[in-house]
Amino acid sequence: MTLEQAFQLTSKLISIYLVLSGLELFIGFRRGLVQSIWSYENLRQDLELGVPLPNYLIKKIFDERCFQWICLFQTLVATFNFWNPNFVLLLVLFITHLSICIRFRGTFNGGSDMMALVVLSGSLIYIHTDKLQVQKLGMIYIAIHTVYSYFKAGVVKVIHRDWITGRALSVFLGRSVFFDIKKISTLLDGKNFISWIACWGVLIFELAAIVLPFFRSY
Repeated sequence: MTLEQAFQLTSKLISIYLVLSGLELFIGFRRGLVQSIWSYENLRQDLELGVPLPNYLIKKIFDERCFQWICLFQTLVATFNFWNPNFVLLLVLFITHLSICIRFRGTFNGGSDMMALVVLSGSLIYIHTDKLQVQKLGMIYIAIHTVYSYFKAGVVKVIHRDWITGRALSVFLGRSVFFDIKKISTLLDGKNFISWIACWGVLIFELAAIVLPFFRSY
């Protein structure tokens, strides 16, 4: 795989993620699943102290209708970026995703949201220049964070008995604010072997990230 092919694949994958993320948040707000917890009243003090933005911009992000438009706009831009990635589209996606992270005083989906910012940052580094060394720097930045994040997550999970025994995934899915995902948790209850396979599949996938740097691509 060439460097350009790696960038194109990375760009398509992050576009798919941002489409799904935008739709997830839009649907969540339409159903009233997240407003009460992540309300401006609950997060106001932290936002005013920790976010270097004027209060009127913060309030704009917290406006329900405005935020839904941000989610839909991100979905649309990510769709265009999937087919034709360029600097402007990636920069817009970085801004919209950062706005969403500010809206939730950090992240809504945890590590995946932060990883999206890493991928967008590395992609912007790659695409803004024709210099090969700088382009490599952007992709290496993404690779280092990816390997470290997945391996660290796997190590954290493997020391917990619930992941070893296969109970953790069902419990984790059962905490979702989306009822469709909770149904998956219900389906896993009582199916110990399937739950065990699923948990170990996650563990092996994440821990295997550490061996990726040892495989060269020609």
